[in-house]
Amino acid sequence: MKQIQQNYKTGKLSVENVPSPILKSNGVLVQNKCSLISTGTERSKIELASKNIIAKAKSRPDQVKIVMNNLKQEGLFSTVRKALIKLDTPISLGYSCSGDIIDTGNEVNDFKINNRVACFGEGLAAHAEINSVPANMCAKIPENVNYKQASFIGLGAIAMQGIRNANIQKGDKIVVIGLGLLGQLSIQILKALGCDVMGIDLDDHKLSLAKDLGVAIGNPRKDNIESLAKSFSNDAGLDAVIITAASKDSKPIELAGAITKKYGKVVLVGLVPINIPRKEFFDKELDFVVSRGFGDETLTEDITLKQKKTIFSAKKNAEEFLSLISKKLVNVEKLISKEFDINLAKSAYELLAKDNKSLGILINYSGQVEKTKKVFTSKKPEIKKGVANIGFIGAGSFSMGYLLPIFAKNKKVYLRAVSASRGLSSKNIAEKFNFDYATSENKEIFGDKNIDAVVVATRHNLHANFVIEGLKNNKVVFVEKPLCILEDELNQIIKTYKETNGKLMIGFNRRFSPFTVKLKDFYKNRTGPLIINYRINAGRLDDSHWLNNISEGGGRIVGEVCHFVDLLQFITASEPIRIFAEATKNSEEEKSQSLVITIKYKDNSIGMINYNSIGDSSFPRERIEVFGQDSVCIIDNFRSAEFTRNNKTSRMSKLNRDMGYQNEIDSFINCILNKQGMPIKFEDIASSTYLTFKIIDSLKSVMPESVDLKKIGL
Repeated sequence: MKQIQQNYKTGKLSVENVPSPILKSNGVLVQNKCSLISTGTERSKIELASKNIIAKAKSRPDQVKIVMNNLKQEGLFSTVRKALIKLDTPISLGYSCSGDIIDTGNEVNDFKINNRVACFGEGLAAHAEINSVPANMCAKIPENVNYKQASFIGLGAIAMQGIRNANIQKGDKIVVIGLGLLGQLSIQILKALGCDVMGIDLDDHKLSLAKDLGVAIGNPRKDNIESLAKSFSNDAGLDAVIITAASKDSKPIELAGAITKKYGKVVLVGLVPINIPRKEFFDKELDFVVSRGFGDETLTEDITLKQKKTIFSAKKNAEEFLSLISKKLVNVEKLISKEFDINLAKSAYELLAKDNKSLGILINYSGQVEKTKKVFTSKKPEIKKGVANIGFIGAGSFSMGYLLPIFAKNKKVYLRAVSASRGLSSKNIAEKFNFDYATSENKEIFGDKNIDAVVVATRHNLHANFVIEGLKNNKVVFVEKPLCILEDELNQIIKTYKETNGKLMIGFNRRFSPFTVKLKDFYKNRTGPLIINYRINAGRLDDSHWLNNISEGGGRIVGEVCHFVDLLQFITASEPIRIFAEATKNSEEEKSQSLVITIKYKDNSIGMINYNSIGDSSFPRERIEVFGQDSVCIIDNFRSAEFTRNNKTSRMSKLNRDMGYQNEIDSFINCILNKQGMPIKFEDIASSTYLTFKIIDSLKSVMPESVDLKKIGL
């Protein structure tokens, strides 16, 4: 299928043939009929992509902060490599479209095949022939609304969210600053709701369109806006001002403060630097709200919190907007400037770049589209012997930044195929790392007889099924941590592993760090127990982060703490017999973000994991202290280590953090080619996974949990 993409590094825009996206259980596949270019958002994306790296950095100080912190943690080489990969990754464009449903997920009940729907969402409702969209980001198109009208749904939902945040009443006097697409839609919605509306812009063409809609207008370059607003409001001041403009300075906010009446409301929908003039806002005690895009994308209906704050549903906003079009209260057709076939998309964006007067630019899709299972890269596919032929499932930032660069440089590896849920990502990786082909169908990977091993690096909830599928298809499986997120899944994996006599490796990379290898050798002749303190300054994740979603990421204990449980097991080389965990008590979710775990081992060693999210993120992330046999070893963030014995200390250090990825992957490949057992024993993989479930049990019971590996067949 065809999709519009832009290279973030070069700014080059192209129409690419990519694999079709996969259908998810909670979503639908939509064959596009029409999509709308957001003249504001997409113009800014194109302008940013065309800038040099310094200009990009200046425009995204938040990303620069992340890069600088990464530099402190990992060193120069790793940081530069990841930044360059990120820059050279194409991005999809578009977030508002309409079309027909061609397939539905098994959890979807509200939609059927052939339903006409409008879709919205960044990276979801893209300029592509086929989109995979969650059901809660879709709305049925009313019978008297056509595809072109419905394609405005994304912009309409954003406009609705801004208006609802203004808490307007019928008869209110409202000013909209900025009369691009969002502004033009906003003034129509406000009029439909019974408000008196005034529009402000610097462009006479946009002002003329607004005037034709029956609203008062003003141009700050020609008019005294404060005087006009005073007259418009009969000297009372505006009830609310909605800012839909894009500006490099905060003048729209300053103007809004000047013309809004006491106790009124200013809502920011557009892209404007937030520099609020205190005196104006203080004297009038104005409310200032930054509107949240489409609304809350996780809700299907609005909800009201205890503090009487209403959270608006994105789906509800979208449906209300389509309803206004259906009732002829909003006219979007007069906002359409030009239409282009997807094959002429470059011309559409050239128009966008040079013509500031263009508002609605549509991309049309004609003809029947066949789902594309896989796309071959430009090189001639070949099957090589004497090397490990690898299939890769998962194309996230972790794969791109850590795993794929190492696999690609290994001369004993041939990269056969890569699969990702989004065809654009899949094809990009295939071209960047020289895979034979890209696909979005994982069955293509498992069914390819020329693939020896499959690397699974997807979201955590998918790991178990892919591991089982790989083992059943006689593939050597390398799965990134965790092995799975549920105990039932672990039991099924153990059963399948035994039945297939398969080969399974997990990405517990810290075992393979040269610092860990040196530590292991340092204590190789010990006869007594060890005391191990392992401190992880994990950093806080937003509540909305996918790892905190138990059904998708498994939570931080299962999804990340498994790393540290495994490393303690590797260092002690002893079976765990008891585990106790206690978390901070600020809130329920805090339990999975900050906790202390104590593990007792059969040889009387004790390991303590201090995993917390309440430290400064710039502080070194990991520190391991091992005491035993009259000796001490300290590993600091896998960049340096000290080994002390008999009053003598030896040291080792590296310029960049070495967490063992290179050694881990090299060992894995060598085991495949030499037909040996995997570098990590299956029993260790299963027991470390099992221990994470016991940690959760201990948190619930606030009691130590006995560990009996026989219960899971080990």
